Amino acid sequence: EKLKTIICPRIPNWMSSDMLTVIGMIGIIISVLGYLFGPQNRLYLLLIVVGMVINWFGDSFDGSIARYRKKTRPNYGYYIDHFLDAIALTILGLGMGYSEYIRLDFALFFVILYLIITEHVLLVNYVQKVFKYSIGAFGPTEIRIIACIVAVYQFFSPIHNYNLEGFIFTQYDIAITIINIVMLFMIITSAYQKALELHKLDVSKWNE
Repeated sequence: EKLKTIICPRIPNWMSSDMLTVIGMIGIIISVLGYLFGPQNRLYLLLIVVGMVINWFGDSFDGSIARYRKKTRPNYGYYIDHFLDAIALTILGLGMGYSEYIRLDFALFFVILYLIITEHVLLVNYVQKVFKYSIGAFGPTEIRIIACIVAVYQFFSPIHNYNLEGFIFTQYDIAITIINIVMLFMIITSAYQKALELHKLDVSKWNE
């Protein structure tokens, strides 16, 4: 947030918030190219890190620059931001799934879980007007950081294939499975706690 106060005044006037949104999407596509071509040449893995940084810049500053310039479009921005986030996540999941690093079914399960987290956040925002784009430690920035750390590991480590009763998987499949389990646990506990909280809140109004 402190960086935004430094960077926003330095973003050129010709660069609109819509352009920054497009830049964020381009960053995702660059990262996907890194996943797809990384197994053939490890130098392509650098595209994952570069793409994640570009995506962070575009995704973080499209709304910030609009607020800084006092040219906000709350309804348009809310709709476009979350719609394109879902598209970007799907593109990223497909890119990971069609690479040689992660199985497609594991990658798509990650996408499904993250979309459920997003739905949870949007529902809480609608019901309680509280917006927090994460559950626990899982937010867009954290996912980007994890992707960059894994990309560095991928650069220095070859793909190891394991065969369990004909089921082929890599070390990256193991890693994303652990992440998926943690995310699933967070979804279940967060949904239960929020449902209980909302139930108590609604019931408390019965005697008013």
